[in-house]
Amino acid sequence: MDRRSVEKRGLLSRRDFTRKAALAAAGAAIAPAALRAAPGILRDLTDVEGQAPPSTPLSAEDQAQADARVSAILRKYGERLSPEQKDEIRRLSTELQKPMIRLRAYPLVNSSQPATVLKLVADAKPAPVKPRR
Repeated sequence: MDRRSVEKRGLLSRRDFTRKAALAAAGAAIAPAALRAAPGILRDLTDVEGQAPPSTPLSAEDQAQADARVSAILRKYGERLSPEQKDEIRRLSTELQKPMIRLRAYPLVNSSQPATVLKLVADAKPAPVKPRR
C-alpha cells in the first residue's frame, strides 16, 4: 500500500505510528526530570512539610452526603481495605464534595440545552464488508 493511499484514507502507517510512539515514550521519560528541575510547579499543591493545605469545613448537609458516600463504599468493600485505605477514602470523599458543591450551585432550568448534542450524519458510508474466502 503506497503512502498516498494511506494518507487519502486518513490511516496511520506503521512508520508514523512508531515515530509517534517513540516521541511519546521520550516525553514520558523526560517529564519527571522536568518536574524535579522546576519544583515551583508542585508548590501550589502542597505546602512546605508535604502536607495538604487545610481544607474548609463542609456544611452539615454536605458532610452528611460525604459520610453517606463513605458508608456505601465501606459497606461494599470494607473488609478488603486496610485502616489507612479507609482513612484515605474518608479524606477523598470530603475532597470530592467541594467540586460537587460548585457543580450544584450552577443554575439550570428545564429549558437549558445539553452541553453536547448527538448529531447523526446521514450521508456517511458504511464500512465495506470483506468477503470471506
